[in-house]
Amino acid sequence: MDVMQRVTDGFYDVPAIPGLTCERRSEAYAKARRKYDALCVAKKEAFRRNLEDEFGVIGNPKADQLFAKAYERGHSGGFREVYHEYADLVELISEHS
Repeated sequence: MDVMQRVTDGFYDVPAIPGLTCERRSEAYAKARRKYDALCVAKKEAFRRNLEDEFGVIGNPKADQLFAKAYERGHSGGFREVYHEYADLVELISEHS
């Protein structure tokens, strides 16, 4: 399955945690928030690895910078927009360009 299909299918989405509201600042909230944050990091890392694989830049010394720039430019629009930014920028580091 390619990265865009995973984005469309919601693979990288992090589900809402019931009861996780700003008003409920408690140990339960802190625990739920840590779990949520860890899941967000894991989904973002899986997305990055899948992009590197799909675009053939695994092991490229500039791959981290590429993802950082694509994420910076597109994250407000979600993973779909990050994907498009990555696709636009990858030729700058690709050996096949």
